[in-house]
Order: sequence, then C-alpha cells, then structure tokens
Amino acid sequence: HREVSYSTRSPPSPTNLALRKEERQHTFINIMDATSRESIYNFLEKNTTYEKLTIFFILLNVVGFIVGTFFNEQYNPSPPFACGSTCDSLWFGNDETNALSTFLNIGSTSVLELITVCIFTVDYILRLWTADLEHESYKGLGGRIRYMLSLYPLVDLVSLAPFYINSFVVRESDFE
Repeated sequence: HREVSYSTRSPPSPTNLALRKEERQHTFINIMDATSRESIYNFLEKNTTYEKLTIFFILLNVVGFIVGTFFNEQYNPSPPFACGSTCDSLWFGNDETNALSTFLNIGSTSVLELITVCIFTVDYILRLWTADLEHESYKGLGGRIRYMLSLYPLVDLVSLAPFYINSFVVRESDFE
C-alpha cells in the first residue's frame, strides 16, 4: 500500500521548465569546461610521462639535427653512406626534393620535424588556453598576452616560429 502525496505547489509552466533545462545545460557546460581545462592543465603540468615524452622529442630532434649534418653535402661532401630520399624524409629534411617536402610543398622537412612541431604546437595552444589556471594574472586577453611574454611560453613560441615562417611565409627556396 503506497501513500500518495500531493504538493500544494502548482505544476511548473512549460516556460519555467525550458528555463530550468537551459540553466542545467549552461551549468553542465561550465562544469565540463572547467573540468576539462583543469584536466588538461594537470596533464601538461603534473604528468611526468608527458614531461619525459617532450624531453625525448627535444633530444631526438637535437640528435637528428647533428646526425643530419653528416648527410648534408654542404657540411660533409662525402657522407658515410647514402641516406636517400626516404631516409631524409623520415629523419633530417635536408633535401628540398625529398618525397615529403615535394608532397607537402612546404620546403624541406621531415616526419620527425612534423610530429614534433604538431606536438609542441598543440602543447603551446593548450597551455595558453589554461594559463589562467596557473596564475590568476593570466585571465582575459591581457593576461594571455602577459603569459605569452613570460619566459617559457616565449621560448616555446620562438622555437616554433621558424618552422611556420619557413614553411608558409618565407620559403627557403625564395632566397636561392
């Protein structure tokens, strides 16, 4: 046997229901936004695996650059062995006519460089998006600009800029 309870309140109007639903959706979006931003911030700042991955890519690029000079005729007229177009496309990007550079039409590049630039570009954008979670002085447009001009973001930007400038603004071939 169930008890039936009757409320003294009148049932909500369709307009009130629509407003409540909109408020719930707005609140849900804000919660999701804050949660996803905080998760991304924590991933970038506190995840040691991600930190090790970024260090690995930095070191791999340094080694790739150094080893790449052995196969660049400008620096070494007699390379230890022929690298070939595929090798150059994967690791060094010394030859403007390598298969990747020809396919993408963005000047000399390598798969290693493209992967690294993609990772660090996404990293830069996500750090810019979550900058206000690092410090409240980075809130708003002025805060984001202040963040971009601080040491580490500035180093990141200066590191990424040559790829984009060389690939899309002033190509190496423009100087020849």
